[in-house]
Amino acid sequence: MGGVLESKKPVMAVIHQRSSYPFILKVKEPEDVVIFNLTVENRNQVLEEILGLLGCISAE
Repeated sequence: MGGVLESKKPVMAVIHQRSSYPFILKVKEPEDVVIFNLTVENRNQVLEEILGLLGCISAE
């Protein structure tokens, strides 16, 4: 799994907000990581933000 974190390819993951597993902490560490707190109230807005980010990534 460590190779995935070192890849230049984008990775999307779902993690528990309070997870303290060392691997999860390492995933959250880099400056280019974007973390969304998803709720029922904001899920449509977050979806649009994620799709926007994926659109930028696919154009590169």
